[in-house]
Amino acid sequence: MPLNAVMAWLTYSPEYIHAGAIAWTSFVYLSLFPMFLGFFFWYEGLAIGGIARVSQVQLVQPFCTLVAASVLLGDSLTVMNFIFSMLVVSTVILGKRMLVKRA
Repeated sequence: MPLNAVMAWLTYSPEYIHAGAIAWTSFVYLSLFPMFLGFFFWYEGLAIGGIARVSQVQLVQPFCTLVAASVLLGDSLTVMNFIFSMLVVSTVILGKRMLVKRA
């Protein structure tokens, strides 16, 4: 929070207040719903699927975001994005296959 407050103070521009209705609606939605409403769904998913398994799936979400940005927004994917994502996904898969079984 202290770092965010300092960075917000340093990068603030009075033009931000005059953003359009779509920008403010998006800001309010992204501030409230994923943080407060998504909280309940996330913890329910952790309870159902197990903390270790579900948290490993969370590691793949940034790469899903990269693909969605590429498809929906026309953003370009680099070779480094692909290599890094394959390394992380393979680590998640390897971790799932090397589960420790209790007696």
